[in-house]
Amino acid sequence: MSSTLFYIDDKPYTVEEHNSIIRLNGTLYDVNIKQLTDEEYSVIVDGETYHIFFHNSNGVYATINNRTFRIREHSLREQLAERFLQTADEHAYSVTFYAPMPGLVTKVNVHQGKNVNEGDGILVVEAMKMESEIRTSKAGVVKKIFVNEKQTVEKGDPLFTIE
Repeated sequence: MSSTLFYIDDKPYTVEEHNSIIRLNGTLYDVNIKQLTDEEYSVIVDGETYHIFFHNSNGVYATINNRTFRIREHSLREQLAERFLQTADEHAYSVTFYAPMPGLVTKVNVHQGKNVNEGDGILVVEAMKMESEIRTSKAGVVKKIFVNEKQTVEKGDPLFTIE
């Protein structure tokens, strides 16, 4: 049985899959999935039918019965980093920022323990000879920096946590 952590509209869902049985956040469901096109699926969950269309537009989105959700899969690396670095109290008050694209970290502007304001530039990632400054959307203290200058990152890799 494989297990994956997904965030759908920033709500966590643990999905365990074995044959046509799926356990979603601990609850078992009988699922039948039929792929209609590369992006389109018909899914029957416990007798109820859903039409799902996946699309990429600055992230992965799924439209399910005419309602659109943002979907982000948590890599094993991210899951382990969260479990190792955050306690229950820290999780409630901290935000981890992730690489929006693969690239090379060319500059880290802050150090752990530094106070930052919303909108401050924390680091710079270069991708295809274009530099993108990664800014924080939360004021607080830099709790953890996961990367160093001259380090390559993949899309979705954790970059830093603000508490």
